[in-house]
Amino acid sequence: MLSTIEKIIFLKGVQLFQEMSSEQLTHIAQIATEIMTEKHEILITEGDIGDALYIVIDGKMRIHKGDVTIVMMGAREPIGEMGILDSAPRSASVTAEQDTRLLKIEREAFNELLSDHIEIARGVIQVLLHRLRQVSSASTHHDTPTTQDLPKEPARKQEKD
Repeated sequence: MLSTIEKIIFLKGVQLFQEMSSEQLTHIAQIATEIMTEKHEILITEGDIGDALYIVIDGKMRIHKGDVTIVMMGAREPIGEMGILDSAPRSASVTAEQDTRLLKIEREAFNELLSDHIEIARGVIQVLLHRLRQVSSASTHHDTPTTQDLPKEPARKQEKD
């Protein structure tokens, strides 16, 4: 089990929390609990209501929709970060690919922390906005057709009266 100081050091290496002060990380470390998942154990089921954020300490987690793997998550990577901000249904399932240790931050405890420390909320929002911009930019440049990619409609001939 990680001590509070080890949690602080660990959290500092997680992108979601990198810009936070040691004092802010101390508050987060105090509400974070360490959990274990065994290989093939389901951590999150698609459609369940999001109630926590998980951060991989060590091991591997597979994010998937049915049998289709979306991404593999390893050390210092957050899982379910949107679940800490709202109670929307999870968009994918998460299963342990091997025995995995994670930090779990419950939404209710995190919300209480945010009400006392607004600067933590600002930090999390900034990181999530940055990620959203990255995803939006990547999809704009790679997957989404531009108006230049759309077929041109042939010019119509005007009928004579």
